Amino acid sequence: MLATAGAMLAVAAPTAGAATETVTNGPVTATFRYTKTDELTFEDLHLKIVRAGVVGLDVPIASRACELGCWPGAELFEDGRSIKATDLDGDGSPEFRSADGRFAYALSSYAGSGVPVQIWRFQHGDLEDVTSEFPALIRADSRHWWKVYRANIRKRPPLNDAGLGALAAWAGDEYRLGRAVKVQRELKLGLRRGWLDGYFGSGRRAVRDLNRLLRQTGYR
Repeated sequence: MLATAGAMLAVAAPTAGAATETVTNGPVTATFRYTKTDELTFEDLHLKIVRAGVVGLDVPIASRACELGCWPGAELFEDGRSIKATDLDGDGSPEFRSADGRFAYALSSYAGSGVPVQIWRFQHGDLEDVTSEFPALIRADSRHWWKVYRANIRKRPPLNDAGLGALAAWAGDEYRLGRAVKVQRELKLGLRRGWLDGYFGSGRRAVRDLNRLLRQTGYR
């Protein structure tokens, strides 16, 4: 089985063209290859992990152009636009901690966007979303986005941009935790108080767009 702790694959504003990032942590070496076609688009993503000379994972993780934040492989928001590989549950196999970039632009600009935590694991021959196995991480992420939301949402548009982005991420986390009623109650409250009007549209539109996103991405 694969084992690694604290290994990090990081892409920091790469220039256009093919690139390879390699990180070694003890007996484990992770190699991430990709081609950047423009400022926001990556293609031909490929991840390979070798432990003590044995290949444990060697798989293409995107078959089409993928904008920043669209997993597999390009959800590069957290920690300086990185994907962290670490053994979160101590079973000897690494999980890949990232964030769900499908929430970018959900209710706000890119800069104001919030993205809920997302955990992946290579199993059954594929990368699978196992975020729900880590409720403590989801709760911590939810608390973070709630604080950002409350600190910004009462500002006038467009200054509430970060608050709206955080609301989307918080809602995703809360739905993962089975707290749909809490999310809908907060949306009704925010709408009634006029907090959800943003630079890109009305509060009613924000509620409609967020609920659509939650359904389309399988959170709801």
